[in-house]
Amino acid sequence: MALRLLLADDHVVVRRALRLLVEQEFGFSVVAEAGDGAEALQVCLETKPDVAVLDINMPVTNGITAAAEIRSAHPETGIVMLTFQVQIDVIRKAILAGAHGYVPKDSSETELREAIYAAAQGRRYIAQRAADVVVGTYFQPESDPTPEAGSDMLRSLSGRERQVLQMLAEGAANNRIAATLNLSPKTVETYRSRIMHKVGVSSFAELVRTAVKAGLVDRDG
Repeated sequence: MALRLLLADDHVVVRRALRLLVEQEFGFSVVAEAGDGAEALQVCLETKPDVAVLDINMPVTNGITAAAEIRSAHPETGIVMLTFQVQIDVIRKAILAGAHGYVPKDSSETELREAIYAAAQGRRYIAQRAADVVVGTYFQPESDPTPEAGSDMLRSLSGRERQVLQMLAEGAANNRIAATLNLSPKTVETYRSRIMHKVGVSSFAELVRTAVKAGLVDRDG
């Protein structure tokens, strides 16, 4: 029996091309399409697909939030993120939201097919280019010529900034931080940008490493 898919992408042309690929080349069945994350959740509950293939940058509700909502409302549906974004913090958020697969849009057809099969079976599949980013981030040699600089700069953070940084480094999503600290998600994003500027880092992974080195976050926690 053919796998039943939900395709969600805000670009109609992309959805149509993807539908042709998965139906004609892969032999899957597309039971629903959606143009934004909120619609994806709605049609997922209506059609109960085996796998939902979601873009990340969608209006109304983005793909990562939609993935979390789908996993909560219908955990039997596997999730594959199909996106242009290959940043470590985005990959991490997608996996924490419940995505089984992560596939950059310039990946091969074989990788997309394997990701869909894996998600249908509840297994994890990260396409090679995304996997390279993960490995390169977490297993690169310590080569920062001034490893203590960021730690020293943490002292310049306000108490609220340190709270936000700690929750970010522990993997909390913006919405959770906002609810816990009684802030708006937009304010949390502003804090994040301000913290990165003060600490002098250019990526979320560097920010987390700095927080760990400074003892703000337990490495084993």
